[in-house]
Amino acid sequence: MHIETLSRDELREICGAVRHDKQCEALRKMGIPYLPRPDGSPVVDRAHVRKLLGGRPEKQEKRPRPNLEFLNG
Repeated sequence: MHIETLSRDELREICGAVRHDKQCEALRKMGIPYLPRPDGSPVVDRAHVRKLLGGRPEKQEKRPRPNLEFLNG
């Protein structure tokens, strides 16, 4: 499973703040879940923000299904 997180610039844009404590405060007020890193900066899953802001989820790439007919013999 691959989780995309917001970049530092995206966090600054969404939160309107540079300081980590202010970003965390803004995220709490907006109801956006996050995890604090050891340095105090927030980690935010891009899918949570997309869902809360009403964006459409990105389509996941469909992998071609392997042709396994040769197994049937």
